[in-house]
Amino acid sequence: MAAILSWCIMMLLSNIPVIQSLQFVNCTALKRGYRNTLLDALDRADKRGLIYDCSYEQQALRFLQQRAKFKMNKKRWFKEDLAEAEYERRYDKGVFKFRMLVKEAFYHWNPLFMQVRKKRVGCNYYYRRERDEHKVACLFGSRRMK
Repeated sequence: MAAILSWCIMMLLSNIPVIQSLQFVNCTALKRGYRNTLLDALDRADKRGLIYDCSYEQQALRFLQQRAKFKMNKKRWFKEDLAEAEYERRYDKGVFKFRMLVKEAFYHWNPLFMQVRKKRVGCNYYYRRERDEHKVACLFGSRRMK
């Protein structure tokens, strides 16, 4: 088992898409942990009016379930991700902070991102820079990633 894990880490570090060859990895427990954490966060965000489409939850959950196969230390990963997910939106009256569950790290994690693009899921993620702020936008529908 240790040999398999070390091989997985080596493949990920070399930035090679290995999703097809790692389908045998048993990650039921990881998926369960990711699902609980994600749904709790989405529920809080929904109460604050940050989610406008019900398919957002399904797409984000599917994305994290796929990524869970390659992240063995789920607690550390979620802590870092949620910390990095905070950013500021500046309006005319003050600064409003909130958490983005879909963020820059999803875009830059190349192997999984390319697989998601090939599968043509309903939600395409793209990265853009606007007013020196890093934002991640989620487009629903058939529009292609720019």
